[in-house]
Amino acid sequence: MSNLRFRQEMTVRDRIFQAGKHLFFLLGFENATIQAICREAGTDEPEFSQHFGSKEALLQAIFEDAWSSLLVPARSLQAAPSPKTRLKNLARSIIALFRRDPELRDLLLFEGRRVRHGEMMMLTPSYTDLTALIDSLLQSALQEGSRSLEVHLLRSSLTGAFEGLLRDLALHERFGYPVYYSPDKAEQFAAELVERLLPAG
Repeated sequence: MSNLRFRQEMTVRDRIFQAGKHLFFLLGFENATIQAICREAGTDEPEFSQHFGSKEALLQAIFEDAWSSLLVPARSLQAAPSPKTRLKNLARSIIALFRRDPELRDLLLFEGRRVRHGEMMMLTPSYTDLTALIDSLLQSALQEGSRSLEVHLLRSSLTGAFEGLLRDLALHERFGYPVYYSPDKAEQFAAELVERLLPAG
């Protein structure tokens, strides 16, 4: 079905995770069956059920893994001289993650709004933690600059802009949508946007 290759040391769970991510990207969530994922991973449905239980849970695990991978470098940003600099570095990290992994980027953009148990699948615990981190950095930056802009308006503006940059690059790659900036420029612009929207400091 695909040319997906696994490292010899990968666990069954990791193979299912990678096979699911690849097939969700390749076929779409609806068309990627548990049977196909198991076939690709070289395992069976009881193993799938043991590790994930459902396709929805697997997709949610993929998103949780992505957000938690951003939190590790984000927490090391504390060494940066100001909240604004930390936010700029975080913006670059977010764009860079999805640049490195176009499958993950497309799953987030095109499948992330699926609802499971009344919540969007992309809204995992680590997404909530990442949002709280962004809010705290924004709050600190605004206090330092003596500005009264609302944190949530700024956060929505920034994350919406980042998503738009990534979405249009994905549409360009998939369908030739007119985009005249490179992934490098998108990463640079994400940091510039923080600079433009936040007070000096």
